[in-house]
Amino acid sequence: MPLAGKFTNYKSAAVDAAAGSATELVAAVAGKQIWVYGFHGQADAANGTFKLHDAAADKTGTMALIDSYGVTLPISPLEHAPWFKCATASALSVTTVSATIDGVVVYALVEPDTR
Repeated sequence: MPLAGKFTNYKSAAVDAAAGSATELVAAVAGKQIWVYGFHGQADAANGTFKLHDAAADKTGTMALIDSYGVTLPISPLEHAPWFKCATASALSVTTVSATIDGVVVYALVEPDTR
């Protein structure tokens, strides 16, 4: 099924989250879903854990970070196959424990399929 016209365009956002916090990475947009196509996050102060989520559900399990090392979800080459999708009109956030995390997320804002 073609998705022509569904994407506004690919975007990126910085990841900069303090230890022990929930940080919004991409703001919610009315009538749109956030489709995540790539992610890289690296601990910059201590070992710890993080997970990506929206208001409705966790989008990843809890992942471990070791100081100065990272976690990468490589860029998905298919526009119809993101790593995960956020609920409509829901922000993408990261929650950290112990470690601070810096990096980048690559995403698109997509109109939900109403079929």
